[in-house]
Amino acid sequence: VAAIVMASMALAACGGDSGGGTSGGGKTLVISSDLPLQGASKDASDSTNNAIKLYLKQQGNKAGDYTIEFKPYDDSTAAKGAWDDATCAKNATDHVANTNEVAVMGTYNSGCAKIIAPVLNQDPSGPMLMVSHANTNPGLTKTWDPGEPEKYKPSGKPNYARVITTDDFQGAAAAQFAAKELNVKKCFVINDNQTYGQGVAKAFAEEAAKQGI
Repeated sequence: VAAIVMASMALAACGGDSGGGTSGGGKTLVISSDLPLQGASKDASDSTNNAIKLYLKQQGNKAGDYTIEFKPYDDSTAAKGAWDDATCAKNATDHVANTNEVAVMGTYNSGCAKIIAPVLNQDPSGPMLMVSHANTNPGLTKTWDPGEPEKYKPSGKPNYARVITTDDFQGAAAAQFAAKELNVKKCFVINDNQTYGQGVAKAFAEEAAKQGI
């Protein structure tokens, strides 16, 4: 998390037209997070937000001449208890509408990132930086499903990055473990019909076949 915040603060300190379009010293810039603050992922999201707040406090909430303000966004709903498509879409619009906002930490869920990333990429002031600590769907950064990853950067300029490995590696590693360590010969592969579950299941199934399962 600290590495993500440092990257955003470095961007802010450059004073470019990224996201908020603000330039010159002495101004306040906003770094946000976009995480599910309700439901099963609440504790993990709260911990992430607290880590960001602590790091910014240690830096005096400053990056060069800029004062850095942190704004957490909730992309979940109480009714769903998880991230929500409509809420992610609204957050994306709100990020772009906040002219002082320069970077988004998140999202936690790959499905939500696929909604937000292309909107931030088309920010009128220039593609807004988005860095995730948790998105694992391969298509966000490399060829996976049709049109990926190009459709997440319609401007042609990349603005999305992550600091975690992807489903294709996770699923393959799990299949290798099942074959070599657990001596599995046959299995069923099921998923929860979510972006993450589908990605890991697909990678597991492909590697399992190669491993003779």
